[in-house]
Amino acid sequence: MFTALDLDLNKKVTSFDVERQKWFDHRFICPFCGDLVSFVSRHYRKETVMVSPHFRHKPESKCTYAFEPETHEHMRMKEIMYAWLLVQGFDVDLEHKVDKVVADVYAVKDDIKVAVEVQASYVQAERIVYKNKVYFENDIVPLWIVSRNLVKWKDFEKLLFRGCIWKIYETHNELYVLDTDSKTVYTTKYASYLGDLIIQVNDKKVELVKGSVLEFNVDPEKIGVCPSCLEVLYEDTMIPYYEFNVISGETNGFRMCKYCGYKWRENV
Repeated sequence: MFTALDLDLNKKVTSFDVERQKWFDHRFICPFCGDLVSFVSRHYRKETVMVSPHFRHKPESKCTYAFEPETHEHMRMKEIMYAWLLVQGFDVDLEHKVDKVVADVYAVKDDIKVAVEVQASYVQAERIVYKNKVYFENDIVPLWIVSRNLVKWKDFEKLLFRGCIWKIYETHNELYVLDTDSKTVYTTKYASYLGDLIIQVNDKKVELVKGSVLEFNVDPEKIGVCPSCLEVLYEDTMIPYYEFNVISGETNGFRMCKYCGYKWRENV
C-alpha cells in the first residue's frame, strides 16, 4: 500500500513523500488496522519489473486491507493514475476510505469527485457492483482501469462474458485498459498515450477523451511543482516536464511544491 500514518509527523503520508523527503528513519503504522508497517524503497525486481515505493505489513499481520491482493502491476497502475490526476489540477488522495470500501485513488476538483479503481486481476462481479453502489450513494463517480495483462483484444467478445470485465465495461459503456510500460490507454475505439487524455464527467459517467493535460497547468493556483517532482511526473505520465507552468501563490520569492511540500527559490 502507498499510505501510512507517520508517528513522527503525526499525519498521513504517502510512500512517495517518504522517498522524496528521505524520512527513512520515521515510524509508520497502517491507517486501517494500526499495525506497524515498514517502508520499501523503489527498486527493480528481476531487473525488468519496477516496484513502486510502498509500505508493507509484517507477515503475522491480520489486517484485512493488507490481505487484499496487490501485485506490483496494481501498485504501478495506482502510481501512474495518481500522477496523471494530479497534473489535471485534482486534489488527489491515495487509498481513500469511503464507507466500507477503499478507493485506490480518490480525486476531487470543483464539484467533481472521482474514485479510480485499478484492476490487475479478476474479481467477483458482485464486488464491482457493490463498490459502484457505494460510490454513487456518496456522489462519487467511479472510473475503472484494467491492466493490459488481463486483455487480449482478439478475444474481446469472449472477454466480455467474464463477469467482472462485463461489469466494468457496463459502468462506462467502454473498457479502459492501461499498459504500464508504454503508459498507453487502449479502448474499443482508440489507443492513446495517457498524457494525451483528460477526464470528462457527464451524467455520472467518466470518459477519457483526447486533450492535453498541459492546459490544466496554466492557472498558478492549480499546480506548482518543484523541478525534482516534475521529473517524477514526466516519468509517470510521459509529459515533458519542462513545459509545465510551475508557479504557486507563495510570496517572498519562494515557491511551494504542491506535490511534496518542498520550498524552493526560482532561478531567474
